[in-house]
Amino acid sequence: MDSGIWVKMLSSIAMPSTFCGILFIVVSLPLLRGWIPMNCFYGFRISKAFTSDANWYAINKYGAKALLLWSTVMIASGVLFLFLGLPSPLAGLIPLVTCTAAAILQTVHFARQLKDSNDEKPLKQEHQPDAG
Repeated sequence: MDSGIWVKMLSSIAMPSTFCGILFIVVSLPLLRGWIPMNCFYGFRISKAFTSDANWYAINKYGAKALLLWSTVMIASGVLFLFLGLPSPLAGLIPLVTCTAAAILQTVHFARQLKDSNDEKPLKQEHQPDAG
């Protein structure tokens, strides 16, 4: 890579967008594989995730997939900005913010639709009268 590209990359937002995308992918992998138990520090920490272990793993697996997808878009936009240049360094924050927000919103939407395992009640057996 010639030095002109490095200067362009470091002077724009391409490097932070690419770096954040890669960081988000690395952070997502343990969540996707279900390696992270319920905790207060790491993962998608929304209230629905803390209602049960099943919800924790389902929400974090879904969130990791969404974050992986949007991180790929973030990296692609960072690489694109590297070659196209930007009118303003702040313009490069648009993909960073929108991709991160999209992954979070998708995960929250998924969590809202997820049936809480603590809410499930056993169905009552209805007794039918004997015919005979």
